[in-house]
Parts: sequence; C-alpha cells; structure tokens
Amino acid sequence: MHDLVKELEEQQFLTLDEGRKLMWPPGADIPLTIVKSDGGFTYDTSDLTALSQRLQEEKADWVLYVVDVGQVS
Repeated sequence: MHDLVKELEEQQFLTLDEGRKLMWPPGADIPLTIVKSDGGFTYDTSDLTALSQRLQEEKADWVLYVVDVGQVS
C-alpha cells in the first residue's frame, strides 16, 4: 500500500486535509481517504491497491468488484 500512496503522490492525485491524504475521483461528491491522519490505511487504500495489482501485474481484461454493506459510507 505504501507503493500505491507514493505513486498517487508522484502523480499529484492526493490532497492533504487535516492530516489525511485524500483522493477525489472525477465526479465524486466525497473523496477517498487513502491515508488516515494517524498514518493508517483504509478500505479505499486496500481496494485501490488490489485493483492496481490486478490491472497492472495480472493484466486483467475486466474486473468485477463486489463489496458488502460493511463498506457503505
């Protein structure tokens, strides 16, 4: 997950807000919290890391992503 955060920082996708590192996807009303103010990671971080790995390393043609209600904001 550290590699993903570094990549997002290098590409200037992250903004800093009250100690949190946030990413605003196009068209989103709320940001993804990539790094919490205490330095911890979130579901957003692990989900993006998993997606990145599947697309970049495994060369997935498509991805079906299913989450449960526990991840609803």
